[in-house]
Parts: sequence; C-alpha cells; structure tokens
Amino acid sequence: MTLGSGNLRAVFARDVVDVWVIGDAGTALRADGVAWSVVPTGVSHALDGV
Repeated sequence: MTLGSGNLRAVFARDVVDVWVIGDAGTALRADGVAWSVVPTGVSHALDGV
C-alpha cells in the first residue's frame, strides 16, 4: 500500500480489530486485525483528530 508523503497525526483503537489512523492530505487508514485499508475521506486537508 502506498500512502504517499506526509505525516500521520492521530490514532484511535477501539480494540485490536478496529484501529483508525488519520493524517495529512485527508489520509485515513483502518486496520481490521489482518490488514490496513485506505479509507476515502473526500477532503485534501490535514486531519488532526479521530
């Protein structure tokens, strides 16, 4: 998975099978305990909180 450049800014984990990370350029990622997936956000600015 290519994430591009930029920083990841915040993480939230409900448990080991529901982890979210957000960052620059509208980046949002979700882990389901097996793999990470890119989640479309529809924005291009930095996200600072989950």
